[in-house]
Amino acid sequence: MIVRTSIFDRLVSELSNSERRELLGKIRESVKISNDPIVVLQDEPERNRNPEEEYRNLSFFSRFMIWVRTLITGRDRSSLI
Repeated sequence: MIVRTSIFDRLVSELSNSERRELLGKIRESVKISNDPIVVLQDEPERNRNPEEEYRNLSFFSRFMIWVRTLITGRDRSSLI
């Protein structure tokens, strides 16, 4: 099994823990990210919710913003949709 690391992962791996925390703090200060979900379901039961389908139906920009929020908050994608 080949594990590929992203450029971001390689860059971050070269930082010390204190540098990572400092960088994360700066990112959080400079980017005001809402914790509100991207998609608001109205009158639809939770059991019928399919986050992957909702994600596929989002615009490129919305998907990009979710990706950024997963990096900053550490939450999984389906909880941010």
